[in-house]
Amino acid sequence: MMIQEEIRVIAIPDEYTVYVNSGSENKLLKRGHILLIVEIGKELFDVDGTSLGNAMRSKEEVEVLQIYPKYSVCKKREKTITSYDKILSNAGKTTYSKLNIGKSNIVPIFSDNVSPVEVGDLVIIK
Repeated sequence: MMIQEEIRVIAIPDEYTVYVNSGSENKLLKRGHILLIVEIGKELFDVDGTSLGNAMRSKEEVEVLQIYPKYSVCKKREKTITSYDKILSNAGKTTYSKLNIGKSNIVPIFSDNVSPVEVGDLVIIK
């Protein structure tokens, strides 16, 4: 099993752009790749006590726009929805309901609010 090299946010020059420490030299990213900037939560354990790593949740989703040898430039992509898209998306909308769970089994793994993107945040390829 191939382990992905760790990618991190290295700079935030403005409210629209992040730089990540992966470029053309390590061949991980391509222009157009979608990346998730993630928040790390509590460590998760299997029922036998084996660590499964830390929970993760997405802070932001960005697209790789420019790739340089050692770093890449990414921006948040906004999707414009046309009226035709709205008609199609409402046709099969998915909703989620509560599970039948005992309240004593609920253990939060993240703080209530997603923290803002920061230099050093972990980035994963979607």
